[in-house]
Amino acid sequence: SSHGLLGVVHEVSLRAEPLTPVKIEYRSHTFAEFAARYASIVGSPGALRFHVAPFSDRITVERRVRDPDEGVTRSGIWQIRNSVMRNVLPAFGSSIGSVLAAPGLRHAVLTGVHRALHAAQPRATRGVVMHAHEWMRELPADPAKARHTYSLWAFPQADFPRLLEEYAAFCGAHQKRYRYRCNLVTVASRLHRDRNALFSPSHAGDRVTLEPSSPGDPGFEDFLIDFNEFASTAGGTPTLNQTRALTAEQLTRALGERARLFAALRRRTDPANRMRNSYFAQLLG
Repeated sequence: SSHGLLGVVHEVSLRAEPLTPVKIEYRSHTFAEFAARYASIVGSPGALRFHVAPFSDRITVERRVRDPDEGVTRSGIWQIRNSVMRNVLPAFGSSIGSVLAAPGLRHAVLTGVHRALHAAQPRATRGVVMHAHEWMRELPADPAKARHTYSLWAFPQADFPRLLEEYAAFCGAHQKRYRYRCNLVTVASRLHRDRNALFSPSHAGDRVTLEPSSPGDPGFEDFLIDFNEFASTAGGTPTLNQTRALTAEQLTRALGERARLFAALRRRTDPANRMRNSYFAQLLG
């Protein structure tokens, strides 16, 4: 859909595929270890997702590989891990700010919790093979406490090890100046090149995202304003629907010629601006 930009898709075709078992593996590294093994990590088959703890110098690599010959296994430890990461941790993050008012104590507790999670994840997923729908998030009876939000930028895949170090330094400087840090682990995902959409964040090549997450505690919106400037300066590409507090200058810097192509197309096909909403008018003119 391009709702608010140029039109709305009103008919789609879905391609259904048979369920295929997916093997899930986790490996935890320091940033230096990750950089040394990065070429091998991104060169191996499978979908990649990363869990980044910038204050603990740890990154956990999550790899998911389709394997039709594997039998499905359902680990009880894995189910506990899923519940902790998706529901318990956001609830913990949303309450820690009110329970621990002292920023120094809150920082120490969060760092310890994140370090423990990174140490436990490889053991929790050993030998886990599941169908894709089985790791979909199920909200608890009181979903308000488990809600979390995030913002996304995508960066050239080759630059990611260096970017990790720069992101950790940025988070440290922000925490020192404003006494704020994100309560949840930062997530990152590998995106393969996709030129099917003009504004695809991986239009120019393979990308890795950075997605700071928060239960929506005070300070997160201000953090995102600074993070957006950091990401834009680092050569990142935002998304139009998953990047918060974005400015027109940052979007134009990231999209370049693609923004000009779209503007010309809009003027030609929708001269009266019937399809454009006020939000995208501010970003794209």
